[in-house]
Amino acid sequence: MLVDATQRIADNPLHMLFYLAGSIEYSPDLGKGWRAQITPGLKLLGHQVYDPAEDEMKNLSETEVREFRSWKKTIWSDFARRVRKIIAYDLESDPAAV
Repeated sequence: MLVDATQRIADNPLHMLFYLAGSIEYSPDLGKGWRAQITPGLKLLGHQVYDPAEDEMKNLSETEVREFRSWKKTIWSDFARRVRKIIAYDLESDPAAV
């Protein structure tokens, strides 16, 4: 089946949800560049896309966001708890709302 990339395929029988996993913390642009490049094409093909780099706060409090990186080096249990919280948030998020 040939796909015309200029036309959105609303009834794509191979509709998928793409979770754009990849480096955020150690990327110069926080991983936003390649995600911004690939997302329009995937949506054009009728797929849903979840970009975890779009919502930096996730479901974390301001204190959690501020301390997150330092906990990674100093208080591993606090860091691990926040990572689990972020994973739960990402899994429960509605990609259509992002």
